Amino acid sequence: MQATSVTPQAAPRAPGSPGSGRGTSAKERTALTRDMYALLSYLMREATIGTLNTVAELDISFTQMKALCALDADGEDRSVKALAESMKVSLPAMSRAVDGLFELVADLAARIAQQSSAVVDVPRRARH
Repeated sequence: MQATSVTPQAAPRAPGSPGSGRGTSAKERTALTRDMYALLSYLMREATIGTLNTVAELDISFTQMKALCALDADGEDRSVKALAESMKVSLPAMSRAVDGLFELVADLAARIAQQSSAVVDVPRRARH
């Protein structure tokens, strides 16, 4: 049996468009691939750091994060018991996690209401 190599081919491009194939060497494609990978790696790393910073600011536990992801993935309401069973977490642990999420939501709602009701009083002389 004879081995064959398969090289990925780029999609055809309009004549004269950048990267239309003419003059694009394997070295240039390798450099472009390396640069695209570096960009993607940077974006993924930054997104992850931002996400972790947000989680740290909100003080969400890992169980709470898992519960939110499970609820988002399902797109439907579930009981605390069903969440606990699906995530293989004890019912008391899931109950505490859900209680904590409700407290977090109530706290965030109170902060938003407080910020939106704050009125900035501009002195008369500054208005003219």
